Amino acid sequence: MLSRPARLVRGEPVMEQRRPEMYAELMTNTFSWNPKDFFSLYGHEAVPSGRSARIAVAEMALSEVLASNLASITALAEQASQEGAELVVFPEQALTGLAGAAAGAIESTDPAMSALAQLAESLNLFLVVGYAEQAGETLYNSVVVLGPKGERWNYRQIHLATGTRTWASAGQDWLVCDLPFGRLGVLIGHDAAFPEAGRVLALRGCDLIACPSAIATKFVMDHAGTAVSHPEPIPTGADTHHWHHYRVRAGENNCYIAFANALHSSEPHCCFSGIFGPDTFAFPRNETIIVPGQNLALANIDIADGNSRYPVNVVRRKDLVLMRLPHHYNSLVL
Repeated sequence: MLSRPARLVRGEPVMEQRRPEMYAELMTNTFSWNPKDFFSLYGHEAVPSGRSARIAVAEMALSEVLASNLASITALAEQASQEGAELVVFPEQALTGLAGAAAGAIESTDPAMSALAQLAESLNLFLVVGYAEQAGETLYNSVVVLGPKGERWNYRQIHLATGTRTWASAGQDWLVCDLPFGRLGVLIGHDAAFPEAGRVLALRGCDLIACPSAIATKFVMDHAGTAVSHPEPIPTGADTHHWHHYRVRAGENNCYIAFANALHSSEPHCCFSGIFGPDTFAFPRNETIIVPGQNLALANIDIADGNSRYPVNVVRRKDLVLMRLPHHYNSLVL
């Protein structure tokens, strides 16, 4: 049995918040096949051809006024577009704001959604935007993915933190959507506290996971450096981001992760949004983290896999996912 501290992640009772009914896929290992064959079997869910792309994550302070949030989203999207981005990920509830989430919830037909769709079209961008969703009498902590050609997908958070449970219901479906440069999955903030969530998306062939978030508690640790020698180019010096929770999620699932965190008034310089690469063992690290005073981080990601019979790009090959022993998940899932 886990001790009480081991049952908490950032103060949340994660063992009680798990969703075992959503994790059945952990008992499989899609990457024990050649994924180029597996995902195209019977013409079903073939992974799109990958290529290089430029993506961005945006940090912003969230207002209680939707129009103010929409203006911030527009300005940041325009800036990202000018810097060559094809996709921009915004924080959790970026559109409707964190304060009074239930009161500010909007329906999928709200004019603000049309405004975002027009923005995506005018800038030729994919936008990943968090919002509080009202669906009839039910509220969800949701994310909408909008594309320049009218594409639209919606994800409802599956793992709810204690505060979110006071107003939102949990979603029942993972989201995977195919973009022109690769396969995208979506998690929201607290979802990523659960290793199972990223693994399910990886097993579904995701190259990139967008993670709109509003995390105000600690998820980064520094390190003073070490005198122990390591082969080049492994770093040994002081590092303010020696451990970053979302870097770990990227590496263990061999996916890029685009983590966009909300700016918090109490910790204005500790949001650590960034884009993290899929290879845990690549140095220097393939990542970019927003620095204080900036609101955007951009990175070039590489999902291209050429014309080889088997995948050569780690994001498509997923070495660490392949090494799993699915039978060990039996007691976890059942």
